[in-house]
Amino acid sequence: MDLFRARLDGYLGFAADVPRSFIREGSKTAIQRETGEVEQTDMGRASSQIIVGNDEVPNLNIDKAVEKLDAAAREMASQMSRLFFTSIGSAVDKVGNAIDRKGKKLDADAIFEMYDRISLDFNDDGSPVQLSVVLSPNMIELFKETLVKIDSDQDLKRKFESIISKKRMEWRDREANRKLVG
Repeated sequence: MDLFRARLDGYLGFAADVPRSFIREGSKTAIQRETGEVEQTDMGRASSQIIVGNDEVPNLNIDKAVEKLDAAAREMASQMSRLFFTSIGSAVDKVGNAIDRKGKKLDADAIFEMYDRISLDFNDDGSPVQLSVVLSPNMIELFKETLVKIDSDQDLKRKFESIISKKRMEWRDREANRKLVG
């Protein structure tokens, strides 16, 4: 199981760092929002199996067993990734954070709009907690170029810093209003 989990995490990539629970029974979960609203969530199912036929047993060695385990981990990771992105997409749409650029190219304004719509957390030194950004492979270079442009253009840089300052104040307000349990 340790090898399976390690292979699964490897195939999940950055999503392996997202906290997850394996729930073996039931069909729904619920979370209570800060507002008191209770939100029911349908659970998705991710599973895989390893089948060893009777004819394979005589020649089954550790390499072939690991190969089968690896294929099962890859299949499960694929299912979990689809569920993860479907769930994220649904949540983003529900709270109104989806951004439709209507065919426009990714630019600084799109990145500013993205930052403006999300909640950011901050480290003890006041710097923003690093975000994970998931892009299609054909968008990676354009995204990097846009970040360089923001960093090198003083007007864009000031606008970005203004958004970060606003987000820092929102974070401080959230932290100050948290109910501590203990």
